[in-house]
Amino acid sequence: MILSSKYWGLLKKNAQEKKRLAEKGKLDIYATTGGRYNFYDVQGEVRQNDYWYVHGGIKVKINDHKVLKYTIAKAQSDIDAIDYVISDRRNKINSDISKLKENLKKKKEQIISTEESQVSWEGIYEVKKKQFLAGEESEDNFIQAFRTLVSTKQSYYKLENNYFDLIRDLDYVCGEYFTVINLTN
Repeated sequence: MILSSKYWGLLKKNAQEKKRLAEKGKLDIYATTGGRYNFYDVQGEVRQNDYWYVHGGIKVKINDHKVLKYTIAKAQSDIDAIDYVISDRRNKINSDISKLKENLKKKKEQIISTEESQVSWEGIYEVKKKQFLAGEESEDNFIQAFRTLVSTKQSYYKLENNYFDLIRDLDYVCGEYFTVINLTN
């Protein structure tokens, strides 16, 4: 599960505070004996007095340096793990951005090439149409030119749609939506 950077930042701050307190000796272990009280109403054949039952407790600080060292080591381990997760996530995002930008450039080149092909096929279709109407071209050649022109336009629209999908994906990975992405037309 990928969580927000705010979440990881809070986890890191908590681990750093835990380490800081442990280094100051503020996280020593306390031994306690519990304190409690109860109200009893004892009744037998002869009514007895109501009374309170009280049990006292004490709290003693135990200075255990092994526990403190473990707490410091555990807190440092948590900090290192969080730093790794943040670094790993940044590397993955940078990698994704690089891949998407490269794919955008390739898709842009394909669009330009297909657009040039489309212009060429429009010219060929117009020539074939004139020749067909003049009786100089066969019906099959005219229909084939038309099919190729339509297929080229279809390819162009698919490439353009894929290009916009890649832009949307790049915006999503960057955390920005439809801002300038430094790609020239």
